[in-house]
Amino acid sequence: MVLPSALPEILAGIRTALAFAFVLLVATELIVARQGLGYMIGWLGDGGVYDAMFAVVLTVALLGFTADRGYLLLMKRLLRWRE
Repeated sequence: MVLPSALPEILAGIRTALAFAFVLLVATELIVARQGLGYMIGWLGDGGVYDAMFAVVLTVALLGFTADRGYLLLMKRLLRWRE
């Protein structure tokens, strides 16, 4: 069948889309939103509270890293036959 052989590439594309989604989410919040982590980064940066700003940046990075590692675990489970 075509789908099982294409599944690794499909899942890799979804992983890339997940990373872009995090970047665009924070960037959009930074520019447009009035709440959210991206807005908080901009607000704290404009206020000169850099230690709190970097704490929020670290939180966003940890959320992205956790989402990526969780997705990798899902990929390993779905592609168990490949290894």
